[in-house]
Amino acid sequence: MKNLTLSLMLLGFLLPQIMINAAKNFTVKRGTNLAHWLSQSKERGEKREKFITIVDIQNIAQMGFDHVRLPIDEEQMWDENGKRHDDAFQLMTNCIDWVAENNMRIIIDLHILRSSSILALQPFCY
Repeated sequence: MKNLTLSLMLLGFLLPQIMINAAKNFTVKRGTNLAHWLSQSKERGEKREKFITIVDIQNIAQMGFDHVRLPIDEEQMWDENGKRHDDAFQLMTNCIDWVAENNMRIIIDLHILRSSSILALQPFCY
């Protein structure tokens, strides 16, 4: 327990500096949005799985983009009880890997929450 406490204290001390250094090295200039895949879409299963693939990410990199923005919605990633939708997390993880393999950066945007006011005003906005 003593080692765990010491490790957590050390992590708490070092993590802010690690994050600052990472932020200094995170530069983006030209990007594109991966919309309507893990956000604002009712598609699931094979159709969603094939919506964005490694080939798309390779093409984006070849066009000279240095980053992608990946919006994700709470309802795509977790059920109403907070249980993960493993298939959606796998798609997100795949995308992160594909982006890294193509020497680009990724910005993950937690886009729409169930408690979002826009959903209360327009529940069928997509």
